[in-house]
Amino acid sequence: MSAQVMGTRGISKSQSYQYFPNKNAPVAEVIALQANRMLSEQKQMLEQLRSMQELEKWRDALVADLTTARVATDAQSADELARRLRFCSP
Repeated sequence: MSAQVMGTRGISKSQSYQYFPNKNAPVAEVIALQANRMLSEQKQMLEQLRSMQELEKWRDALVADLTTARVATDAQSADELARRLRFCSP
């Protein structure tokens, strides 16, 4: 976890390792959270597709949305993880 995230949220390095076994685990958690969120959102849309043209249109829109939202999403994920860590602190 970056020092910037920890400092912003008032989390010490030792607190972060109380909940995660190593420095890569928080990143894996953010990836899992985002993947689950994205899959949940896209599942409803995918179930409504009925043609290859609709599938390609969905794909193009998804790529455009992901490209546009990438920076904002990364920041939100880091903030969410920091909030969870702070909430769980003893």
